[in-house]
Amino acid sequence: MPRNFIDGHVTGATLTAARTWVCSTRTAVGWRRTPREPPNFTSACDGGNARGCSSLGALYENGGGVNKDERQAAKLYQQACEGGNGRGCAYLGDLYMQGTGVAKDQGRAEQLYQRACEQGYAEGCTDLEKLKGKH
Repeated sequence: MPRNFIDGHVTGATLTAARTWVCSTRTAVGWRRTPREPPNFTSACDGGNARGCSSLGALYENGGGVNKDERQAAKLYQQACEGGNGRGCAYLGDLYMQGTGVAKDQGRAEQLYQRACEQGYAEGCTDLEKLKGKH
């Protein structure tokens, strides 16, 4: 499931993570949009920031500024989930539901959605309810 970037954070249903990020600066004649580098999610993740791992996973899942690598995305979401990031758990659950980058496993997806929900990630609760409704 693609992700969306807003203010450097992964959210929503579609990824529009630009290969070149844009910021606005005020000039004498108005606003000017200038490219800037994206946040360094790699160093955040390497430093133990679970949210950074989740955001980096979304980049790999969708090829946003990096080569698309769904297995790497799954590893990063796993790292995020183990670090207490509910979003990482839910996104990893999505990969297990789809069999993307990992073997398809509805039972594992359910466990991950449950964990995401327990960690306060509302989308995980919604995904869990939808999944249980299919049984």
